[in-house]
Amino acid sequence: MTYKIQRFANITPPDGDDAVFFEVWDVIHVDGEERLHRNHDRTFKTEAEAQAWIDKQDA
Repeated sequence: MTYKIQRFANITPPDGDDAVFFEVWDVIHVDGEERLHRNHDRTFKTEAEAQAWIDKQDA
């Protein structure tokens, strides 16, 4: 599986602390085109945490 990190700045973030957070989306291919599939359960406070999650999946 391939993943992509998306940065968000939101008025009401999932954790309630900081308005900037990162989500890890699945990269899928549909009819030869690359598409992103959002998974709301994969939110992280920093980009480094999101990258660490991806690295664990690839291990």
